[in-house]
Amino acid sequence: MTPTRWVCLVVFLFAASMEAGMLYGISKASGTVAIYRMDPATGATALVADTGSSTYFVTTTALDPISRRYFFLGTSPNGLLHYIYAVDIDTGVFTTAPASSLVDWKWDPVSAKLVGLFTTDGLPSGNLGVYSMDPDTGVRTLLVATTINNYDFTGRAAFDPIGRRYFVLTPSGLYTINLLTSVVTQADPSRVFVELQYDQTSGRLVSTYGVINDEVDSMDPATGVANTVVVTDAQGIYLYDTAFDQPGRRFFFGAASGDIYTVDVATGAFTHVAGILAELEYAPSAAVSQPVPLFSNLTLALLAACLAFLGVIVTLRR
Repeated sequence: MTPTRWVCLVVFLFAASMEAGMLYGISKASGTVAIYRMDPATGATALVADTGSSTYFVTTTALDPISRRYFFLGTSPNGLLHYIYAVDIDTGVFTTAPASSLVDWKWDPVSAKLVGLFTTDGLPSGNLGVYSMDPDTGVRTLLVATTINNYDFTGRAAFDPIGRRYFVLTPSGLYTINLLTSVVTQADPSRVFVELQYDQTSGRLVSTYGVINDEVDSMDPATGVANTVVVTDAQGIYLYDTAFDQPGRRFFFGAASGDIYTVDVATGAFTHVAGILAELEYAPSAAVSQPVPLFSNLTLALLAACLAFLGVIVTLRR
């Protein structure tokens, strides 16, 4: 698939998802891993499924908005075996598959696979590789091997599915790993970010600045230069509890106060509601509330624009 077709595919998927959305995350209040749905506007939650998994692992969740599945790395009820849990966020039905070692999961809508990090030699101190993993089989495939070897596996990673770039922030710098060319570039970040999210519209990384601060910033991945989006009243954040709404350009994070914050990265406006879930992911709520036609006017318009663009390219190549 060419980069142009990648753009059209992802734009089409984003357009089809441009509805009010829900947050999904994990609670272990019952003693086992349960997936909940949360309305970020009200804080209201609803149980999706109690999976029976005895535990989960941080930075190993992702959500596919098309098949509407929430993935997490869990264990068997006796805690001895590791599995990929795939939970249907509309029905609560879940499946499991044996899991390969992989952290900092991101969902890739192009390959319909998980993308993440692990060391190429399997040792904690080894060089990082970017891998894909089939969520239905657990089979892991190396995409790019790097010489990055001082990552602490703390969620400081993000993914650009259109540009095919995987970002990772380490003590030695911010790295951009191009999955098409295998080229790795480095920038010196001006601020320490945690739990990176990628804003497709601006091409910038978004995160909270530090663990004890209440500031949301954005960073240019090419230069490492960061700008303040807004200073909130959160007074501290929870690690691993962020998500991003690409069409709406909303950044979500869990605060130490027990609230979920919603930040409009375009305007800096923010709201917050009581309630907390771990390992947040965002998905459109079309199948949860009122059915929304897949081929809405906006979707058709953007798809037509993509097809027209492809037609121009074909004409120019003749």
